[in-house]
Amino acid sequence: MGNSGKIITIVIVVFVGVFALALMQKAGGGGMGFFGLFGVAIFFLIKSLFKKNKSNDNNSIEHSPSKPKEVVNSITNNDVYLTKKEVVKEEAATKDNQEFTKEQIISAESFKIAINGVSKLESEFRDLPLNGNFEAIIFNSLQILSTIEEIKPDLYFEIEQIYLYFLIKQGQTLEIPMDIDELGDFINQRFVFYDSELNNISNIQGYTGSKIYTAFYLNPLSNEPENSFNLADNMKFLLVAGSIIKNLRKEVITLINNTL
Repeated sequence: MGNSGKIITIVIVVFVGVFALALMQKAGGGGMGFFGLFGVAIFFLIKSLFKKNKSNDNNSIEHSPSKPKEVVNSITNNDVYLTKKEVVKEEAATKDNQEFTKEQIISAESFKIAINGVSKLESEFRDLPLNGNFEAIIFNSLQILSTIEEIKPDLYFEIEQIYLYFLIKQGQTLEIPMDIDELGDFINQRFVFYDSELNNISNIQGYTGSKIYTAFYLNPLSNEPENSFNLADNMKFLLVAGSIIKNLRKEVITLINNTL
């Protein structure tokens, strides 16, 4: 079943469940027992959206280990790399009169995919606060970089170096209150955090993943996002986020196949 089909199914299940629960309570039946089973059903439907894809070809995707701290530090401290700043622009892949490497094109276009994913979240769920926008870009970037590493490990390092420059530059553009070194540390911390949360959603029964919602909407840039107890908002957020993750991966795979 496709992502849209799963979401429609969940909406129908929620409607039918609430209707059935109302009837049972009116008749004096055991509504709370039914509600517990109903909640379990909703959990498994959400979990299916975050389930790692497996296939028989090289396009199978799973979360890669979190990016180590020294990788981002190499972006901020390596003078040789920083000489590329004037060459590697976000619009690089769209200029007709210049030649760019395939790694530069993939990096630039992948970053655009991450930005578009944030716009989709805002259109399908809710507008983000400014700092939450940066959180969402980091979250999408983890999915994109994990996908690239999975399907093109031989090109990954160069692509990652350029991509992470875009990510740090975006933090500066959004006026995130951190210097370059602090941005590098924060990005690495968030890669670890989001990777852990997504793995918990996939592997721990009943895990709500509400800390992601907190990081995006309630307390962006916080050192340790806490759980949100707004279950209705969190459920809807996870449904939209799960769909966006799958679309990000598909778009990146298509980009790589069309570029190489």
